[in-house]
Amino acid sequence: MKKKIFIIFFILILHILIFCCYKFFIPGNNKNIEDVSDLNNYISSIKEYNVESKVTVNSNKNSNSYTLLQSNYDGISRQEIRSTENDSGIIIENVDNCLTIKNTQLPVEKVFSDYAGVIKNSVGLDSFIDDYLCDENKEVIDKDGYYIISVRSKNSQNKYSLSKTLFFNKEKSSIEKIVVKDINNNETTIIEYIKLEIL
Repeated sequence: MKKKIFIIFFILILHILIFCCYKFFIPGNNKNIEDVSDLNNYISSIKEYNVESKVTVNSNKNSNSYTLLQSNYDGISRQEIRSTENDSGIIIENVDNCLTIKNTQLPVEKVFSDYAGVIKNSVGLDSFIDDYLCDENKEVIDKDGYYIISVRSKNSQNKYSLSKTLFFNKEKSSIEKIVVKDINNNETTIIEYIKLEIL
């Protein structure tokens, strides 16, 4: 009887340790952001990550939501865009400047060479980081428990993705969402992060 209680107690303690210590032992997920300088270092250091997010795309007439699974690891950039209605989607992979596009419901794929920048779009975290590092006039506001960072897009010719605003939750020390705005200051894309793992 004592042996059984000891095993149950040991398993319970093990589960609690795994759950509580995840934040502290996974590299990149243990950042404590105290000020704007720490935030700058944190954003600048993000190179490899796994992301799950909800993406809402607004047009003049309607609004559509998708699930975005995105990863950037060891030189391989991958995005999977899934429809929330029927779970179908598209996978876009970039490996050594070779772009592959696949449909999750069809056994067909298309491969393109020398398309390094194609998947760097307004819904990519790496795209925001590039704009953040290049924009000398970026603005950081500390408001209502958030660091709110506004940048101009490097590709200013795209009138639907002229500026981006990142909301960093200070209490959770995590990126919560990115809002993309067009030339008329309308929200064209909203990326809400469900899971963000810095590798």
